[in-house]
Amino acid sequence: LPSAIGQLQSLTDLKLGYCKGLTSLPVEIGQLSSLQLLHLYGCKSLAALPSEIGQLRSLTALHLGSCERLTSLPVEIGQLSRLQLLYLYGCKSLTRLPAEIGQLQSLTELHVSHCQKLRRLPAEIRQLQKLDTLRAYGCAWSRNIPPDIRYKYSIVPGY
Repeated sequence: LPSAIGQLQSLTDLKLGYCKGLTSLPVEIGQLSSLQLLHLYGCKSLAALPSEIGQLRSLTALHLGSCERLTSLPVEIGQLSRLQLLYLYGCKSLTRLPAEIGQLQSLTELHVSHCQKLRRLPAEIRQLQKLDTLRAYGCAWSRNIPPDIRYKYSIVPGY
């Protein structure tokens, strides 16, 4: 992906699904001030997101499903004040979610299914006042979700 992508400041949707050779995003991605949807589903080689992702103040949906080499999300994810949907289905190498996820005050849906290496959800998930759907199936830890979280959200548990 060329660094010139940052010049597309009117771009609202960026769909790069199944770009199996995409290993990283340029830091200029943070310049996409109008971006509402970032769809990276199936980018199996994507190992990390740049910290500049936090500059996407208009972003409402972030799809990272089947990004099999993604190990973590940058702490700057907490700056996405308009993010409503975070989709992490099948991120097999994801080991943790940052505590800053608790700052996503517009988040209504969080999908963390089939993330086998993810050991737990951060306690800060309790701060997500608008979260009404938490999908957590296909994960061994999902059976151990604390009761206050299990009963607050529409959870599909797994094993």
